Amino acid sequence: MITKNQKKLMLMAIGIFLFTSLAAIALNSVRYGWHWGYSISRYVGLETWSAVLFALGNIVVAGLFGKYLYAVSETWRMPKWFYGVVVATAVALLGLSACPIGYFDAPGAGYGTSAPSQMHQICSRVMFACMLIMAFVWQFCGRLQNRLRYWCAGFVIYGIFCAVAYLFELDWFFRTMLVFESAYIFSFMVLCWRLQGKTVEKKGVGHGRAETRN
Repeated sequence: MITKNQKKLMLMAIGIFLFTSLAAIALNSVRYGWHWGYSISRYVGLETWSAVLFALGNIVVAGLFGKYLYAVSETWRMPKWFYGVVVATAVALLGLSACPIGYFDAPGAGYGTSAPSQMHQICSRVMFACMLIMAFVWQFCGRLQNRLRYWCAGFVIYGIFCAVAYLFELDWFFRTMLVFESAYIFSFMVLCWRLQGKTVEKKGVGHGRAETRN
């Protein structure tokens, strides 16, 4: 069962990620201008301080996030391969944080051409796919309330929408990348926080019955 303390830690992880992301976007936009087409990571990679802050914050976020999702998986008795998806998500978050896109690019070599930038892109795509897989699996879990099933289904539809727009390189999508990316990440984090609440026992006829409240 997921405890209230664990849910508070998950909320803390959301707060840390929100703080480091907003700090990088807000402060770096003062110097480099506001760009809707920039991703969070692109803003992060503009300065050393933001790259370091984001990386340190995400070390904590990955730990809290991974521990929480592991507890949810244990409670819901998810299949063994699902734990691998959770681990891959945490590792991908650490990988893209250690390799801020654009930060290591040589002058004149082109944006996103360095090895760390390419590693960042790989990690970000892995994390995107893992989030989508988890939400897809959760919507069929019998322990989930209907409103959260709809949230999972809506998230999956949104993720597929973003993936199609990205693969087809649709101009309007890339011109507002900051909005689409932020919505994807933060809606997933809030979904995770709402997944599992307190489990109580309700007595049926002749036997107990477990009910999960989210």
